[in-house]
Amino acid sequence: MKFAYFIISFVLLASCCNTCGTSSSCVGQQQNNQSSDWQITTKVKTSIMSDGSLSATSRLVSVTTNNGVVTISGTVASKDDMNRIIRLAKEVDGVKKVDNQMTVSES
Repeated sequence: MKFAYFIISFVLLASCCNTCGTSSSCVGQQQNNQSSDWQITTKVKTSIMSDGSLSATSRLVSVTTNNGVVTISGTVASKDDMNRIIRLAKEVDGVKKVDNQMTVSES
């Protein structure tokens, strides 16, 4: 019975990583993606925070990265700030796409 559970577990693990080759390389690839995503997020946030042309409110946007796709959400002071933030994110190495979920403040 334990052997059956082992086989089922192995098949499930292998099917999850079929695009990576082996399960160990799959784990390594996931760790590299997570590390890379973390670095991209840090670089985008640093770029936004250090840009003196953005309003203080606009610098508080949320930034997340998943497989090189940067998602930016939150409220910004103006359309110009929103466009500037998108441009800053696109300039960071490793960014494949920017998903803009920001809204412009009505006040």
